[in-house]
Amino acid sequence: MDVDYSKNLQSDQKPGPGVFSPSLFILSTVVSVSEQGWAVVDAGMKAVSLDSGAPRIVTLDTLKHVPNVEYICGGDEHGILKKTDGSPLRYSVGDMVLLQPGHCDPTVNLHDYFTVVSKRQAGGSGSWFVKEIIDVAARGPGH
Repeated sequence: MDVDYSKNLQSDQKPGPGVFSPSLFILSTVVSVSEQGWAVVDAGMKAVSLDSGAPRIVTLDTLKHVPNVEYICGGDEHGILKKTDGSPLRYSVGDMVLLQPGHCDPTVNLHDYFTVVSKRQAGGSGSWFVKEIIDVAARGPGH
């Protein structure tokens, strides 16, 4: 599920993720940080579609939305992370950041394969490992 789908109303007419949980993420890396309070990641418009809005920033450990951090387009190759509440941004060069795409379909179209990962221990604890790599067969225009 992407950010756009998560904005749909549940059966009780309240906003929220409903019965679906996010499962598609783009793994990016912080490549630069500034004293002005923003960080640059290596995932721009060539990595994540922006047609339904910006991606959400998600934690690696809990896969939950990181509040008060927004993604701003930095061009084809980069994205900018910025705090929305004025508090200090706590990222360092080399930190890995998960992005939950705003729209999954056109984001998948930008990639050659899915990397399916899982936790080594049940219950979400433990380290991540690659479970499977799946080719995106109908990738690109005209497929």
